[in-house]
Amino acid sequence: MFLTVGPSTDPRGLNLTGWIGEHPINGRDIGHLLVFPNSSAITEAMPLVAEVLGLVSIADHPGAPPIVPTVIARAVLDGYGVHIDYSGEANLSHPTTSEWIAAAEDQGVIMLTLGMDPWAGRNLDDLDCYLSRSERLFMGRLRVHVRAGTDR
Repeated sequence: MFLTVGPSTDPRGLNLTGWIGEHPINGRDIGHLLVFPNSSAITEAMPLVAEVLGLVSIADHPGAPPIVPTVIARAVLDGYGVHIDYSGEANLSHPTTSEWIAAAEDQGVIMLTLGMDPWAGRNLDDLDCYLSRSERLFMGRLRVHVRAGTDR
């Protein structure tokens, strides 16, 4: 598991970071993205963001997170990285590595986690600590689509 490129900042006050982890069922690499607020000012709005993205509470939904219907949200890969397309025209984007892209394409889905609290971590230990608070997290699997004409 490793972090890909530092966190990306979105104008809506959201940050994204990504890593590659082991798929819990098949053991192969899978791409992960974490969306989290860049300040506590929008913490209360995060459950609404999770709902818009089709994510479920980890605490209320044990086991594998559901696959989000593509009409709600999907992961689109291109030469830049990954874009989370949702609500028609809206998207969140994050640069990724070729290894992350390969893992996403291999699995056909990515794991999207949304945290309710800001995260200022810099390494995997900090990330593990943040992700251990399941009552503050939402999750779902997004189907992967490769943008036409993308040269990888």
